[in-house]
Amino acid sequence: MMGGTTQIKNFLLGNGKYVPAPIATQGPGFTTVPSQKDQQAIQTTTTTTTTTTQATRKTTATIYGQYALNGILIFLGTLILLIIIRNMMRFFYDVFNS
Repeated sequence: MMGGTTQIKNFLLGNGKYVPAPIATQGPGFTTVPSQKDQQAIQTTTTTTTTTTQATRKTTATIYGQYALNGILIFLGTLILLIIIRNMMRFFYDVFNS
């Protein structure tokens, strides 16, 4: 219904080349082929939606990137803190035994 794999690829990548295939006849004497005006409206909607989707994906990637960076920093901070605590406990044990 979308017109083949190239149309699906164009739709998913959002490069504005997607043109919906006209709908075939529904019954005897009745067709639902979109008019030229409807085709332009569909094209405009698809382009606007694609631009919005790409902006949303970039925002989402930025947010998840910040979460990943925060997670790495928290992990490294915790690791350094545990190493410091371990060395302090060894020092206090040595002082206590001496």
